[in-house]
Amino acid sequence: MPVMDSCNKTRRNRSLYVKVLRKAADGCSWSDVKRATNANNKTVTEILQRLKAAMIIDEEDGFYRLGDPIMRRAIINLRY
Repeated sequence: MPVMDSCNKTRRNRSLYVKVLRKAADGCSWSDVKRATNANNKTVTEILQRLKAAMIIDEEDGFYRLGDPIMRRAIINLRY
């Protein structure tokens, strides 16, 4: 894979994660994330699973949320 392709993929992934975290800051469903990112089902599921595994977001009854108020404020104020 050429270096530029790799950089573009990394930039796209970062953008998806930021969108997901911003949605989770207010609380969201899987469908909310899907609409906000326009990503395919597999990608949405993988991102949410990775963020849960890293204990960055919490899930309760299909509702995702940033549990840490400091992280929530940081994501909301992130300039990206």
